[in-house]
Amino acid sequence: MEDWLDYVQRTGEQTKAHRVLSAATKMRHAVREDHATLRRYSEKYGGRDTEKKDLPKDALVRIGFQIMVAVRLMHFFRDAGMTPLAMVASRLIRHMYGSDIHWDARFEPGVQIVHAWGSRFRRRRASEKTASFSRT
Repeated sequence: MEDWLDYVQRTGEQTKAHRVLSAATKMRHAVREDHATLRRYSEKYGGRDTEKKDLPKDALVRIGFQIMVAVRLMHFFRDAGMTPLAMVASRLIRHMYGSDIHWDARFEPGVQIVHAWGSRFRRRRASEKTASFSRT
């Protein structure tokens, strides 16, 4: 048993439940960071509703934040090992928002998208240091 625990600790092997929990924790953190960025820029540049910091309301009325919440859900599926659902989420984002975001594209926490219509984000290749973004 000791050898197995040592192996699991060294390899980082996780059960499905641990992957899902870890993915959910990362998603929650990223959404909160994205919302904090939205609020910070809203206060800095005089956006509407700067006195209210209501995440659910902002997720409903702010299109850029809606897209980031959808991207975070897509990240959750990918990180939890549910790749087909991540691909479906990518396709739904494409149809709902007109923004082509690859299911394996990575966004750091604290991202704000102002206008994503016609935008395309692809995943980073192993040989690249950064991912690419283009507008059509």
